[in-house]
Amino acid sequence: MPQPPLTIHEAMEVHELLNFETICAMKAKGMEGLVTDRELKALMEQILQQSIQAIEKLQPLLAGLPLSGNQPPSMLQQTPMPPTQNAEVK
Repeated sequence: MPQPPLTIHEAMEVHELLNFETICAMKAKGMEGLVTDRELKALMEQILQQSIQAIEKLQPLLAGLPLSGNQPPSMLQQTPMPPTQNAEVK
């Protein structure tokens, strides 16, 4: 049975979770060379593997979703402002 598409709110929540897991993975990987305690190193490796698994599960949920609407909001379609001239302040 196909999964129904995510609502905007659900997509934002999944995106936030994906960002969180990515940060966790980056921190665990970055601290890898600084940690000397074996137990802490093992725990950080476990956290890294769990974050990678979570990322792999979350990414397909966002795959194929449009990054923005088909058309930008009308307020973004304003005409460009003319360049300003550099005026000397006296």
